[in-house]
Amino acid sequence: TYDTQTDYRVACALEPVGLYDPESVTLVWQTDRQKGNVHTQSMTLVSGNLFESFIAPQPANTRVAYAILSRNHAGYEARWPETGDTFFTVTERLDLDIRGSPANYGTVSPDYGIFHSASGLVAVASAPDLVAVNADTRFVNSGFFGLGSVPQSGTNHTVSFQMDMHSLLVWLWQREFRLTLRSDTGVFPEQTFWVRENGDCLVPPAPQTATNGMAYAFAEWRLDGVRTPVAPGDSPPAFGVLVMDAPHTLEAHYLPADLDCDANGIPDWWEYRYFGMNGQDAESDTDGDGY
Repeated sequence: TYDTQTDYRVACALEPVGLYDPESVTLVWQTDRQKGNVHTQSMTLVSGNLFESFIAPQPANTRVAYAILSRNHAGYEARWPETGDTFFTVTERLDLDIRGSPANYGTVSPDYGIFHSASGLVAVASAPDLVAVNADTRFVNSGFFGLGSVPQSGTNHTVSFQMDMHSLLVWLWQREFRLTLRSDTGVFPEQTFWVRENGDCLVPPAPQTATNGMAYAFAEWRLDGVRTPVAPGDSPPAFGVLVMDAPHTLEAHYLPADLDCDANGIPDWWEYRYFGMNGQDAESDTDGDGY
């Protein structure tokens, strides 16, 4: 304990009930600061077979040894412990400061804040693997760093250490955003990717062609409902890298392979892929390649 102001409660339960003389239950104690000065005091019956007594507060760095004595109704004495004494030490109060970076996310144990501990006690701290903010944003526990008695760093989510000095434990959190990848015609199953904030996500290429009851051809990508890149411009099946600065939905837009709504002889999917719209002039040569 680190308490130097409050009496220290000592309690015991004697069994079997009725065997021991309640007037004989005694607490015997002494400190290493006053060796040979033995204190003997009766213990009070609280209820049933439960007894208690109190040891006066002691200054820090004091070792208190004590034993409990009693006699049965026949006069035979019992002692706990049978030999020697049990003891506790009054230590300096140590502080454990628990924080989160960049902020206090999730429910950790012990909770965020400053806690007091006696020297020599083993502390066990833990944090969840992840904390969901909503369906599209979460914080992932990437480990911790520490000062004092806490290990300097680690990637595990549970850490134990003996408190020998004032200490700091910081749980590290990384924001992640959800990328939902899907097609508007169901030619491939919806996929979910969690990517760290501002991290690069390599998007799997969409199939150029697919069959889902009929033949389809890839036309363009739509990022959060908007064509990407902005028309006009090629929107190929191989999207490449998407920087995850926020949650995103990336949708592959497909059209029937033989669809030609403007009857210009150019499949609509081809017009959408390269220009972002149909209605192109079949005789034009926008890139000047002679075709």
